[in-house]
Amino acid sequence: MRVADLEGPALDLWAGNALDVRVSIVETTIGATYCADLSRRESYGPAKFQPSRDWALAGPIIEQRCISIEARAAHIWIARAHRIETLMRPAQDLEHMGPTPLIAAMRVLVAWRFGDEVPASA
Repeated sequence: MRVADLEGPALDLWAGNALDVRVSIVETTIGATYCADLSRRESYGPAKFQPSRDWALAGPIIEQRCISIEARAAHIWIARAHRIETLMRPAQDLEHMGPTPLIAAMRVLVAWRFGDEVPASA
């Protein structure tokens, strides 16, 4: 699956995987799904892990990873990150778009860790 197409619980799942958070997709009793942080519990079950929707989760990630975000047009956001050169990979700037700043930022985070393609299920 293309990282550029990830959204919702699937994007949150891959963002969690990129951060080495123990995450899973959970289905509620009414059939809704969300990405859960299995290491944290709330009264209703595993705590939600939704950095593509929650600034409280995404803000520190964006700051720590030096991800920049800018508005390109109405409902088009671009996130950029710079990957430092390693023995296995050359330095490069990564860029992904999304309909919200957090979706764009989490897409660039996933691409930074896994590349532009990920398996359909984690």
